[in-house]
Amino acid sequence: MMAILYKYQILFVSLLLLAVVGTTNSIKINIDNNIKLDTVNGYQVGVGIYDVTGPAAETGMMGYAVPQQVTEGLHFRLRARAFAFMDSNGSRAVYVSVDACMIFQAVKLQVVQMLTDHFGPMIYNEDNVLLSGIHTHSGPAGYSKYALYGITALGFYQENFDVICNGIFQAILMAHNDLQPGSISVTQSTLYNSNINRSPNAYLNNPLEERLKYQDDVDKNITVLKIEDAAGSPIGAITFFAVHCVSMNNTNHLISGDNKGYASYMFEKYMNGNNTLPGFGGFVAAFGQSNEGDVSPNVNGPLCRDGSPCAPDSTCNGKNEGCYAEGPGKDMFDSTKIIGSNQFEKALEMFQSTNQMPISMAGINYRHSWLPITNITVYPPFTPTATPATTCRAAMGYSFAAGTTDGPGAFDFTQNDNSSTNPFWNFISKFIADPTEEQKECQSPKPILLDVGLTANLLMLTFLFKSIRQTKPIPWQPDIVPIQIITIGNIVLCAVPGEFTTMSGRRLREQIAGIIGNSLGADPIVLVAGLSNTYSGYIATYEEYQVQRFEAAATAYGPHTLGAYQQEFGKLAQSIVDKTLVPPGPPPRNMTGHTFFFLPPVIYDDAPGGRFGAVYQDVESTYQIGQNAPVQVVFYGANLRNNFMTQSSFLTVDYEEQPGKWTTVLNDGDWDTRLYWKMHDLSQSLITIEWFIGETFPVQPGTYRITHSGFAKPSALSDKRIPYYGESSTFQFKYLYFKMNSTNTMKFPSKEDIIARVDALQTESIEKLKQLVSFDSLLGNENEAQIYMHEIFNQMGLKVDRFQVDLEKIKHLPGFSPVNWSYDGKENVVGIHEPDPVPIEMKSKGATGKSLILNGHIDVVPTGRDALWSKHPFSPYVKDGRLYGRGSGDMKAGIMSFVMALRALKELGFVPASKVILQTVVEEECTGNGTLACLERGYKADGCIIPEPFPWIVTGQIGVVWCKVNVRGKPAHTLEMQAGINAIDAAMWNEKSKCHDLFKKFPHPLSFNLGQIQGGEWTSSVPCECSFELRAGFFPGQSCESIRKELTEVIEKAAKSKNIPFQIEWNGFQAEGSVMDPSSDLLQQLAETHKNVLNREVAYDPILCTTDCRFFDLYYGIPSTCFGPEANAIHGIDESVSLESYRDVTRVLACFIAEWCGLQPASI
Repeated sequence: MMAILYKYQILFVSLLLLAVVGTTNSIKINIDNNIKLDTVNGYQVGVGIYDVTGPAAETGMMGYAVPQQVTEGLHFRLRARAFAFMDSNGSRAVYVSVDACMIFQAVKLQVVQMLTDHFGPMIYNEDNVLLSGIHTHSGPAGYSKYALYGITALGFYQENFDVICNGIFQAILMAHNDLQPGSISVTQSTLYNSNINRSPNAYLNNPLEERLKYQDDVDKNITVLKIEDAAGSPIGAITFFAVHCVSMNNTNHLISGDNKGYASYMFEKYMNGNNTLPGFGGFVAAFGQSNEGDVSPNVNGPLCRDGSPCAPDSTCNGKNEGCYAEGPGKDMFDSTKIIGSNQFEKALEMFQSTNQMPISMAGINYRHSWLPITNITVYPPFTPTATPATTCRAAMGYSFAAGTTDGPGAFDFTQNDNSSTNPFWNFISKFIADPTEEQKECQSPKPILLDVGLTANLLMLTFLFKSIRQTKPIPWQPDIVPIQIITIGNIVLCAVPGEFTTMSGRRLREQIAGIIGNSLGADPIVLVAGLSNTYSGYIATYEEYQVQRFEAAATAYGPHTLGAYQQEFGKLAQSIVDKTLVPPGPPPRNMTGHTFFFLPPVIYDDAPGGRFGAVYQDVESTYQIGQNAPVQVVFYGANLRNNFMTQSSFLTVDYEEQPGKWTTVLNDGDWDTRLYWKMHDLSQSLITIEWFIGETFPVQPGTYRITHSGFAKPSALSDKRIPYYGESSTFQFKYLYFKMNSTNTMKFPSKEDIIARVDALQTESIEKLKQLVSFDSLLGNENEAQIYMHEIFNQMGLKVDRFQVDLEKIKHLPGFSPVNWSYDGKENVVGIHEPDPVPIEMKSKGATGKSLILNGHIDVVPTGRDALWSKHPFSPYVKDGRLYGRGSGDMKAGIMSFVMALRALKELGFVPASKVILQTVVEEECTGNGTLACLERGYKADGCIIPEPFPWIVTGQIGVVWCKVNVRGKPAHTLEMQAGINAIDAAMWNEKSKCHDLFKKFPHPLSFNLGQIQGGEWTSSVPCECSFELRAGFFPGQSCESIRKELTEVIEKAAKSKNIPFQIEWNGFQAEGSVMDPSSDLLQQLAETHKNVLNREVAYDPILCTTDCRFFDLYYGIPSTCFGPEANAIHGIDESVSLESYRDVTRVLACFIAEWCGLQPASI
């Protein structure tokens, strides 16, 4: 979001910008003149990464344009991530994703100039270099030479501009030097629970027939490019997903890469290893921006401060300022982490999947043009009528000043505003620039607040600066913009110089794909690379423009802006197909030397006794994981503007490996550290450093210190900066409760401690459950969900065994169910916790105790007709305290409950003192062979709990047999029904049976369900063939063999009575019923824990279905039961799980593990 000028105190400062028209030449690289490769038949690839972090003090931040939001420290560093590509003909291209709000025109021009100076004009230039910003709103501003974008930084900040340009150049240089033979593959999927539309009523103004093409009002599609070297080792990944980087809100003062920066950080840590410091390592992961114009990460949606919904115009009680959208987390840091994790985890899953498709060998092509965007004639079909239209001189509407629900504006502006009735702001608007009638008509229905393309008020400027003699002031935002397409194989990157809304991006992608066709050797994958090469505001559709939400009011060049871009991008695409060149277009104006900057320089720094780096407030002697407060130390430092510490760090967290030998384990590029700067006693700076121990990665207990480095300007009479250094006292890190009390016994977490930790994790727990539910893990499609579980178990520090079910090993075992499909790719995932040997006094009671299996199935049943669901069954959402989605109750909530139970104990510094085995298995819904395969593999324990959706202790379950019956009849017309034999009619039967004592409370304990029927050749003919699939229930104590015999006799009798042939196939469930012993230690302990935790007795009841418990009890002598969160419609429409019950079950399981297995410290 580029919600500039929310606070209009700064409008008058903006009058100070003057510049003259300049020129620059566009150079076209002739592809035939590129360096040819004699030995490589394919692609060469290279990656690079470099620091672009700017001033971390006193500088306005880019994005929200709130004057009070200035940098006051650093959360984690910003990076430029470059990817260089070269084909076998020597044609090159570079894509760079920059942790910046956007790429400004001056940045692109300067980087290209630096590349030309270094390589000459024939390697890289404006045509084949694509620079894209991720759109973080938590980076320093001041790197644009256009006035509109420099106001909150008080103008153009040369040093910030330089560090960004140099960082991009260095990243490209690294990628260029890294070029090596390699391969590029691509996979596409969908990601839910990570973005919503913040202007839904504008989206709804798009044509219905167009909206019906898409399931959602934002793009859920996510694309991952996997880059490997010739040996198949991964060196990079580029992920495209449309979502604003506004998880960090406009109260933040710390530099941050927001959710996409966090996703990159996590991916690179995962691939390079946790011991690699951020910004270093051979693997580079970019999370590029796309058409995020109307897309918010604040998925809880906009609410008023009292929790009530905002009005349709995003106001509360008529006021714009009170309507805020909130993210999924407990605060903005948590929300950033959640949305970033969602992108990272999905990208990693796709990166590791076997569904990667190599890109085509069409090589590399690129086209680039400069557009005079303020005066383009737009022709049908890119206009809403059959007549041509034109773009306009840049202007911003009244709703622009309203901001968005991600960052509301001030002064009582509102969105959806097509009027200009405020006399005060009408005066201000005309004072700055009085729009002509022609401009008003061109921009209609937008009421013009700021005519930023028109001359500023010369009289005011002359009064303020008599020395300035400028007769032709320039616009406040670009009037000439670049458009660019780069193709790498069948990947088509459309570099758009602004923020396309969801539907704008969809139209562009569809259009370009249609033009490209199969000219690239495969179906084109068209990607919108947003905020690229320059920034010109938003691009809404013509229909959205009529509504005048923020995005439309910020569509600077009028209602036909998108049409102009479509028309001109289409020319580039057609040129690629036709193998022709395109005119370079008029060069942009040269802004060099015509900028202003009013931020005062650092005068001088002071510290007591001149001791920069001295400790003002020291660390404590001991810290423990699980406590809320971070490690904190405060230093006397200096202004962080003195030196940006590029490719270095203002801080380190050091670990003492042996006496006197220190290793840096974290720096200011890591998520777990935060650095705050503030002025103290006028000229002194206090630097507060915080370390949130173990927030992201496990931490080894031991001795640590925190250091701070920087540069000081000790004299007002000299510009000399001197380096300084300081370090805290050493301190010990130990796990929580890892200490002896006065009686020399361990202090272990109480029930209240465990419950509190579970509750603190509830928000994250819900988000992880949403992610798991979003996987379409139907029969045969379980792999992606299992990859996700594999990663979760890895992150928990468990030993992970992911293995394919081996039919040959289990088909002879009792309980096996035959199948008529392959087990290729059908995998179980097992996470194993093995306790460390520790002294007995370091174990809780029972810690010599008992091992435990926690088992859950990953597969879900079919959804039925998706149209009957309130929302798509694999688009989970929360409503009225319940989480909806297929598999939410049965039984992904159960899986996440045991995951988070173990996680809660570990966050308290403890782990089970006995072996615990977590299992996510396939095929519970049809055979149970997944669990049987785990048992065959040797995974056994003293007890097993399966958190199926039954909030009671299950004491018994019926048996189930599946069969398929094929029967034949004689065809006839419906008028001759009695003459024909209706095969479907022959399938209707039922049988009563004597009731088992455990099930007498049920009026109809057994059911015979006719689940599928196939038959018939003609609507008016009696079917001559039919197959039907039957599910038959039976009581414990009866064998599958006896039931199969009984069913065969019943079917045979029915068939003989009508003289028709039949055949029975026994596939799927052949599951015997089972009874659990309520007096077993397992069930007794579970009941006792339930009462202690939830303060109520638990019920004991059987269930009228089968679960995998039967394997443990019947065949392996392992006590087991089911106990899990309450759910509704588990095989029906709008399946849901109670989030309160989900939390309660997690509480119970965490405390049960502590009692059943015992506890011991997580590390010694």
